[in-house]
Amino acid sequence: MSFDELNKANIDNLTCLWKKMGVQSHSTTLIENLHISISWPNRCWFDWQATEDEISAISNIIFQLQKRCIVPVWGGLEGCASLLERILMDNGFELLFQQTAMYLSLENNDVIGSLNPDVVTINSQQDIETWTHIAAHSFEYEIDVSSIRKIACDSDVQLLLAYVDGQAAATAMLFRTGDNIGVHQVGVAAEWRGKGVARTLMHHVIEKCYGLTGKYITLQASEVGENLYRHLGFKPQFMIKNYQRFV
Repeated sequence: MSFDELNKANIDNLTCLWKKMGVQSHSTTLIENLHISISWPNRCWFDWQATEDEISAISNIIFQLQKRCIVPVWGGLEGCASLLERILMDNGFELLFQQTAMYLSLENNDVIGSLNPDVVTINSQQDIETWTHIAAHSFEYEIDVSSIRKIACDSDVQLLLAYVDGQAAATAMLFRTGDNIGVHQVGVAAEWRGKGVARTLMHHVIEKCYGLTGKYITLQASEVGENLYRHLGFKPQFMIKNYQRFV
């Protein structure tokens, strides 16, 4: 896979997951490569291959978006990225947070840890509610549990819950698309931070991805998490800027 193809695979994995959670129909916007969440994660985004004309057309529907809706801008849009940012800022959107798209090749890469029995794959309704509660607590935003229930039964999705001293402490989600395994929602509840829980969880995640016979792991790292991922061997790809309207 070329570097450009890997960049696209990162975003395709992320946006395919969002689509599985539910999106508005194209008839709502009439912009083929634009998608809007019907609930959490409250995103409005363009596909990797969106055209300049399509991006310009967002001006016609931008005030139909819910105020909490987040619009990501990623490097794959190339010259169109600056156009989208300009349209957003002209319409009252401001930069909310940034992420770094990253990847790890699973080919010729040594296993860095062994499976931790305190990290389990969950699927029961009670565990899904616990997972959602811990993830929401970790990221300090509301997560619609119905969105998680919707994808929990998908054969390409795995929800991981880490326990410390018998208490649920951290979450992660794996989502496979082709040879790529996306890692999402890696969060540690505030009371367990600084104790190595995130690193232990990521060791388990990487080992589990080997078992899924994927070739690459991709993720979108927050500023807080990027240093950990770099130490685990992940390499940066491009920036993702996330905008939200504040007026």
